[in-house]
Amino acid sequence: MIINESILRKIIAQSLIQEKKFGSLGGGFADLFGGGGGLSKRNDINPASAEVSHKGPAEPYKLGDVEILRKKGADIENLSDDTKSLIKYMYKKAEELKIEKPVITSGMRGPASQASVMYTNWTNQGGKNGGNKYLVNLYKNKKLAKAIAKAFTNNEKTEAVKKATEFLKKTPISNHADGKAFDLRLTKDVKKLVDVLKKEGLIKPYDETKKAGPHWHIKVLKPGPSS
Repeated sequence: MIINESILRKIIAQSLIQEKKFGSLGGGFADLFGGGGGLSKRNDINPASAEVSHKGPAEPYKLGDVEILRKKGADIENLSDDTKSLIKYMYKKAEELKIEKPVITSGMRGPASQASVMYTNWTNQGGKNGGNKYLVNLYKNKKLAKAIAKAFTNNEKTEAVKKATEFLKKTPISNHADGKAFDLRLTKDVKKLVDVLKKEGLIKPYDETKKAGPHWHIKVLKPGPSS
């Protein structure tokens, strides 16, 4: 099949517009012609915009007998069983309290995915002129954060992410890496829901609502109680 050059240009232009508007869904433009990796390996390769931005459209996702909402591309499948149990309980509790359905914007992250997220955030915070400080302030493991910031500063993107990935394979820097954490979008009354789960001793929430990409980071302590 031969495609007219002017038509091809229009397809490319439209694809770029959509990608800027909605964010990459994993495979990017290559998927338009069947060449990209898509979302099949998204838990550890080319993280979707779910893990970089907490905005954007949400989609329903069936978790056992409970329908939840996730930012498109967020990896729920590979979260720990305890985390999945807690999430199911959280949605049932939200319904019980008549709270708007929460939206999970990020779930499981492998080393490569985490490295890509960190590089994007580092860049958005000014790179070596602000990103280094941002990473060190954000993560508890300051030594590892400094090593990754140094790798970002001294290397081009591909090599920088590769080096960070190697660091993270040896030492995870986030609870996302072991499937025991997820992020929540700032929806109506979500803080009330977070407070209830915290009071029940099920989670340890981290208030990141004042940071770039505001959200609640939820570390899971226990599975959801059996009904």
